[in-house]
Amino acid sequence: MTRTLRMLYLVVLLIPVAALADSNSDFSNQGGTLHSNKSGTQFILQMGNPTTGKGGSTLNGVTGAGALNCGGQLPACNGNVSWITPSTSKGGIDNVALGFNGSTQLGAGGQFTIFENGGNNGGLVFVGSFNSATWTYIGTCTVSGCMAGQYYQWELTGQVSGIFYVNGQQMPGTGATIQLSTSKFTGGDPFKNGTGLISLGGGNTTLPGVAPEPGTLALLGTGLVGIGLLAKRRFAAQLRG
Repeated sequence: MTRTLRMLYLVVLLIPVAALADSNSDFSNQGGTLHSNKSGTQFILQMGNPTTGKGGSTLNGVTGAGALNCGGQLPACNGNVSWITPSTSKGGIDNVALGFNGSTQLGAGGQFTIFENGGNNGGLVFVGSFNSATWTYIGTCTVSGCMAGQYYQWELTGQVSGIFYVNGQQMPGTGATIQLSTSKFTGGDPFKNGTGLISLGGGNTTLPGVAPEPGTLALLGTGLVGIGLLAKRRFAAQLRG
């Protein structure tokens, strides 16, 4: 009986820990203009200004981030997602843009930021850089152009790491996976000459979940232990009856 109760207490105490381990913070963004820029043989892709957030893709939904949550049935979000990719050889990007290859590895570097006006730390929620990034052509057009029903479309996927500012705390070394897809269109190749722009369809960023404040955890643990003690008393009463 004692051993069973000890196991029950252990399971009860581990419930909040397990729940927190599997939680994630999710940031979704929509719209904006993706720019391509070149400098000599180097080529970068940029969404807004990662330092100021100006011109970034609009933040339209946040979940799993405590007080930062917005969108849906919550108040509307007021922020953006901005980034600049690591630079790479212009020729490599041209091949992808023209549909010759499936994807190009952009490597590590650049910058990635999430801003939410009214949030802590002056609105800066996350600042980091790419661990890796891949630019992939997912459209159906070819170097000859678009036939009826075909379209141009690209996708940027990557992993980022940096500092997550939430609940007045800093969580360094956090990781995030991002996926941003450009919208479909049938105009000419915007990257043919190395410099151009294209509308962004939307994107999604996943960061580690936000743990409740220590006081909340203490209350949660106390409440669960209380449930265990109540079960013990009821079981003991049944034995006496």
